[in-house]
Amino acid sequence: GESVPMDVLVVGIGVIGSYLAHAACDAGNAVTVVARGRWGDTIRDRGLVIHHHVQHKTTIDHPRVVEDVPQGERFDVAFSVMRQDQQIAALDQLEGIDADLLVLVGNNLRAQELADRLRSHGHARRVLFGFQSTAGIRKADHVECVRWGATGLDVAPLHGEPTASDKNLLARVFTGGYRPNWTHDFEDWLLYHAAAVLPMCFVSYLCGCDLRAASHELLRQMVAAQGEGYALLARLGHPVAPEGNEGLLDGGLKTRMWLAVVWIVARTKIGTLCVDDHCRHAPDEMRDLEVGFERIRGLAPDFPMPAWDALLARMGNWNEVCGRWGT
Repeated sequence: GESVPMDVLVVGIGVIGSYLAHAACDAGNAVTVVARGRWGDTIRDRGLVIHHHVQHKTTIDHPRVVEDVPQGERFDVAFSVMRQDQQIAALDQLEGIDADLLVLVGNNLRAQELADRLRSHGHARRVLFGFQSTAGIRKADHVECVRWGATGLDVAPLHGEPTASDKNLLARVFTGGYRPNWTHDFEDWLLYHAAAVLPMCFVSYLCGCDLRAASHELLRQMVAAQGEGYALLARLGHPVAPEGNEGLLDGGLKTRMWLAVVWIVARTKIGTLCVDDHCRHAPDEMRDLEVGFERIRGLAPDFPMPAWDALLARMGNWNEVCGRWGT
């Protein structure tokens, strides 16, 4: 029979949260979004307008807009789509959500701290972590979104395997082309993602948030730094995630292919939208991610990462970066 609409809450309506909310609306759910100020007014008045850059199309959805997490209201699934510092700052709000499943979406090297805090406050329901591979920029009246295909949500518990009920619940929320990509031990996923992303950020900041200015040699150094990050995590006993990325950065054929991809991304608008714009608008998030990764490095202080350290030194200190690009 026809699927019953699910009650879905999305907290955090930047680029990623906007596309996730669109996917939930597109599947016919009753979607509530938490959006304040001018952006909240814009969604109320005009709808949630997304221009899908690669697909050359515009979508308009009309979720219910509220300024705070509704109290005394039950949801099937809630998504919190924010930077790690914002997730931590919003913990009181997140604890107040009444939902069967809470999914925290985004870069996060303090995920364990969040999970522990939620658990210690008697948070009985399931908490999962996820990441959606979309990029772009939020304009005054719409979102410019870059994605390949329908995208989807990489998702899992921080440790262990998802349950059958987790899988069933999200399958009922996302019934269109957007799909949950189930994995396991999401802490590993988040760590390897940070190892891949941070060297890109170092190079972007080094080039004035314009990857097109990066020389081929600089891009080679960036890929070498990514490889060092992967090697550190492997040394610390973290299996490569996502599965299929084994050998990506070990210097072999896959690495040469990856370098070709990186070169194309850096020379096109893809790099501008996926890397430079994010670096330009979220230097605090990138700094926090690097601080988190330094904490991981502290577990193997003698592990050599020369390319990583050289790029970081050339980038300059974070106070300068955040001073120049922070809002």
